[in-house]
Amino acid sequence: MANKEGIVTTEDLKDADVEATPVKKAAPKKAAAPSGEQMLFLRHGYGFSTGDVFFTRDHPYQLVDAATAKRLLATTQFEAATQKQVKEHYGE
Repeated sequence: MANKEGIVTTEDLKDADVEATPVKKAAPKKAAAPSGEQMLFLRHGYGFSTGDVFFTRDHPYQLVDAATAKRLLATTQFEAATQKQVKEHYGE
């Protein structure tokens, strides 16, 4: 398809014998929250509040700052949430 210098011309592209090779898309990289915030899940219980963040039965997923996340993850009541879990819970 390309000549010796690796140059592709429009004539090469018009050639009916040339098949396009599909390009695989790289999986998008997850961007870390610049503020260090983390989504947490309340495993059990009817509710919990810390500062101005309220975990409830209806909303067990909440975004908390890094220091709060570290403190809550040290307990058995919370776990780090994945995007898939959040989307499944809220139906998005």
